[in-house]
Amino acid sequence: MELAERVLANAPIAVRESRAIVADCTFGPDEEGWRRSGEGMRKAVRSEDNREGLNAFIEKRPPRWTGR
Repeated sequence: MELAERVLANAPIAVRESRAIVADCTFGPDEEGWRRSGEGMRKAVRSEDNREGLNAFIEKRPPRWTGR
């Protein structure tokens, strides 16, 4: 439960992308994992949640994730 709470505290898009990469690439070639990681990072950085996370940090408050 403690681990689940720590995971749920993160932006949904980041959790979703990370889980998909692990599920799809665990037994594949390293290059595929790195490629997918880069794609996932680009999605997360362009998301509304990325901006929300930065604003929450600056404003010293918990983020309000939307999953977008």
